[in-house]
Amino acid sequence: MKAFRVLCPLTPLIFMACCPASALNTLNLAHDPYAQKFLILAAGEIITTPPQEYGSKNLELLNIVADVKVDVEPSGPTTVQLSGSPQRVNDTRISEDGKGTLVISSKGTPDSTGPLNIQIKAPRGADVGATSFVGSLSMGNTGGALDLNASSVKLVTGRLSKASISVAGNSDINISEIAGQTDLTLHGSTTAKLGRLRDFQSDLSGNADVSVEDMQGICRIKITGAGSVRVAHGIANPFWANIVGYGSIYFGGKAVNPHIEGVGSGLVHLNSYSGKLDNQGMVEVEIGDR
Repeated sequence: MKAFRVLCPLTPLIFMACCPASALNTLNLAHDPYAQKFLILAAGEIITTPPQEYGSKNLELLNIVADVKVDVEPSGPTTVQLSGSPQRVNDTRISEDGKGTLVISSKGTPDSTGPLNIQIKAPRGADVGATSFVGSLSMGNTGGALDLNASSVKLVTGRLSKASISVAGNSDINISEIAGQTDLTLHGSTTAKLGRLRDFQSDLSGNADVSVEDMQGICRIKITGAGSVRVAHGIANPFWANIVGYGSIYFGGKAVNPHIEGVGSGLVHLNSYSGKLDNQGMVEVEIGDR
């Protein structure tokens, strides 16, 4: 079989067509200047770019449908490698904004026909943003901030400095620890499992379900519909809750000066509290072990 070079005027690519995978492994293109910078090895319907290094520390995923994995390095440059269908890879733009952020985006309307996997190595402390994102995002202990606006997302991440998360649709969220402020807005059927938190603010609509292992700080929970929040341990100072509908809140620690309000048949259970309990509206309140 022969190898054919097809060059795109906008994004130079090398496609090895009509060539069996076993033959691709024997080709030596190390001295080809196009291969060094833009080589993509085709194996059936999947192509992979070589890792590219960038000087920007922070990341922004913009208007893209993909499965993204972020590995954390102690220091060094940010590297990005793409893998997926030829069209999805070629439709992905990578640029630096000149302000320390690497932006990965779709050149046009996000296309979900065919896979796109993005493998990133980022230095510890990197902030990660994702706007109009659909897919999966898996990150290690970045120690940086996360700003996520997504739908139908699967998020798994280690330790963060702070997080602002707004998710719609059927999603799954798992975060081990957030050192600072957590702002969580969930619409639809989303399950969120959160580890250790400090200040925690959540706004749920639909039938979202949130569980928190431990929190220390301000706690503000708003539920519209049939959602639920369960905090296993901690001290909420102060504790504020608002339920419209028949949602439920369980706080397994101590609530300081709890303020509870709402309408409907909602339920708030506090393991214990100190200070003044201010209960307004129709929400049922339970106190004590459960």
